[in-house]
Amino acid sequence: MPSQTRELLKGAVPLLVLAVLASEDGYGYQIKARIEALTDGAVALTDGTLYPALHALEREGLVVGYWEDGGSARRRRYYQLTYAGTQSLRAQRLVWSRFAAAVESVLATTD
Repeated sequence: MPSQTRELLKGAVPLLVLAVLASEDGYGYQIKARIEALTDGAVALTDGTLYPALHALEREGLVVGYWEDGGSARRRRYYQLTYAGTQSLRAQRLVWSRFAAAVESVLATTD
């Protein structure tokens, strides 16, 4: 991933994780796969990016983690959006929409 893309992505990772968890709980690999699928591969998170974001969201009370046995698979740590996480996602979506629209308006006028 080019360094410019990494810089743009930094602030968006928590928002992307919250958005994915809004539809259903998920564990690390599953969250990464959903984000990659929903962005048509444009966003491919590494473990070094995803897990610190998940842990920070958990410390902030926006997600809660729990362990679940995977049957024949090993135990997995699932993450679930909290009420505070849902409220934060709503607020962050609004901020992101306004920011993206502002950037687009500048880019559209500066060819």
